[in-house]
Amino acid sequence: MEDFDPPAPVVKGKTTIELLRESSVTLREIVEGYASDPKSSYVKLRTVVHYLWRAHHNVRKTKLSR
Repeated sequence: MEDFDPPAPVVKGKTTIELLRESSVTLREIVEGYASDPKSSYVKLRTVVHYLWRAHHNVRKTKLSR
């Protein structure tokens, strides 16, 4: 998997709640399907990490602006 680098998912226009919801659903898919398709699961995991990173960034930005 070292040579495999999927593109970052598009998160523009998604709210923090949407990012968290999609992350939760995708994590369930990863757990259920990892053994059958590890490459696809890796792409999904990278997407979840990106979504959670963006949600964290949104929350921090909101807290700092208060």
